[in-house]
Amino acid sequence: MLNHTDLRSSKEVALIAGFSLIAAILFTGSWIFTLQKNRIFATSALATKAEVVEILKEHRPNSSSSDLVLVPVFQYKVAGAIFERRAETRYLPAEIKYSVGDTMLIYYNPENPSEIRDVLRTETSTAPTIFIALAAISWFLFGTFSIHSFRIMHFETRGRRAKKGVATETKCVFIALEATNERVQNARMIRMVCRWTHPETGVEWLLRSANIHPTELPAELELGALVACKVDFDDPTYHHISWKHGEPPPARLPGHAVA
Repeated sequence: MLNHTDLRSSKEVALIAGFSLIAAILFTGSWIFTLQKNRIFATSALATKAEVVEILKEHRPNSSSSDLVLVPVFQYKVAGAIFERRAETRYLPAEIKYSVGDTMLIYYNPENPSEIRDVLRTETSTAPTIFIALAAISWFLFGTFSIHSFRIMHFETRGRRAKKGVATETKCVFIALEATNERVQNARMIRMVCRWTHPETGVEWLLRSANIHPTELPAELELGALVACKVDFDDPTYHHISWKHGEPPPARLPGHAVA
């Protein structure tokens, strides 16, 4: 159940929801752009052969091993222009070895020949998977914080209504006294329990007063007596039972409809 002790302000939560929405849009856009880019490349790429012109010795990235890996540097020609590329270390299969003079089949973008895919790199890029995962997380956070923000705004609105005293003066029937766990001056605090019938719906509600000291209870109060109270007809949990003049405006006190 939502309460004021575990809530941030609605502005803070709404701000987090806003950042989540921006991230969700950016990651979703990146995912769509990457998919579109891969699709265009797959449909328009042209094949050519590249020749290995040099072999470099490098360590694998993020590897604790001292073993070196042989990285081929290759050249290919498009429309008379020579392009040179080195294979990416992370895509090099350990079981495949290249020597200078070896050839490999690559695919290049005819509009940008420096953009290639080669046999050392899988056709399916991990980028779309990463982007869609981040987008899904961001959309989830946006939805979660948006709902949380609306709940807080509703809670704060109800609190403001209570402070403003949005309630109607009416009467309720005193039916019992109820002990509480609060103690003041070695006396257990009590509260009044009253029955009130909603004039529009006919539903009966049990309303409880704020905690009072036994000495503050009116001496003339008897069971069945009509007691002045203020009730918010839209939400009777906002109510205040008056037993003396000058009581504060209604607050959200324990109360529930009688089944």
